[in-house]
Amino acid sequence: MRKEIIGILLFFLLVFVLVSLVSYHPQDPSLNNATAGNHIENLFGLVGAYLADALIGLFGLAAFWMPILLLFMSIQFFADRLPLAFGLTLAGGLLLILTSAALLAYQQDHYVVFGNRFSSGGWIGIHLKKGLFRYTNPTGGGIILSLVWVVGFILMTGFS
Repeated sequence: MRKEIIGILLFFLLVFVLVSLVSYHPQDPSLNNATAGNHIENLFGLVGAYLADALIGLFGLAAFWMPILLLFMSIQFFADRLPLAFGLTLAGGLLLILTSAALLAYQQDHYVVFGNRFSSGGWIGIHLKKGLFRYTNPTGGGIILSLVWVVGFILMTGFS
């Protein structure tokens, strides 16, 4: 019974993160934007605005992998899988988010999605890309990131 409760909580967190990210608006109050207005565009209000801003600031567009990761994690609890499967799903999802952030930052600084300007890889993705490319050059860095992305995808989804 406790596993089902955790699965339901993870599913709620999935909906919360997804709705917050999709309804993200750069002019909402957040850590990066101090506004005097009381009007908040985010559908989860102030908490959703802060969450979306933090995730997009850290991971850029790769933050949209977060709801998918939460979906697979909640499925692990509902399917009554071993704790090892949950750990592999979590590790794969984190690899996928980090490498996606760096790969998105590889091409350009920002993208326009839903009429809003998003950081391509966020703070973490940009710094990961810079550090990796400093030592492996863009070609080597791109190959390494692609390989780790595929490993993360396989670990998170179980697809092979």
